[in-house]
Amino acid sequence: MSSIEFRKAARGDVTLLIDLLFEYHKLHKVTSPDRSRLEQMLLKLQEEPTHGQQFVALNDGKPIGFATLFFLFSTSFADKVAILSDLFIQERFRNQRIGEQLFKHCIDYVKQSGYRHMDWVTLQDNFTAKKFFEKLGASLQPYLLYSLDF
Repeated sequence: MSSIEFRKAARGDVTLLIDLLFEYHKLHKVTSPDRSRLEQMLLKLQEEPTHGQQFVALNDGKPIGFATLFFLFSTSFADKVAILSDLFIQERFRNQRIGEQLFKHCIDYVKQSGYRHMDWVTLQDNFTAKKFFEKLGASLQPYLLYSLDF
């Protein structure tokens, strides 16, 4: 029987996280930044954990997924909030509730760390994710997400 665990990402996980990020970007049909930019960002998170936190999902000690949280303040809450930027489990490990467990691990971390609120986005056509989030009690917000690339 396999053993699933979740832990904070460590400096030694950077190469593995980059490989998982490439898989994640491919799944979402997004062009990945180059390795060196990803490495710089991941190392920055390690050096300055007030900006965010990553968690690694392990199966028998081998990385199979990750989650990335970023932290900021919200004027709507006059408090600190978390943004779940990424949640990814490798395809062969999906449909085993590992993603759900990792998501709940992030929720527990956010609550225990004193954050007031957690937001995240998902693709409009990701019906599986929508059902998953609604099952956990999350509510769909009436906001539209806009972005500018520079």
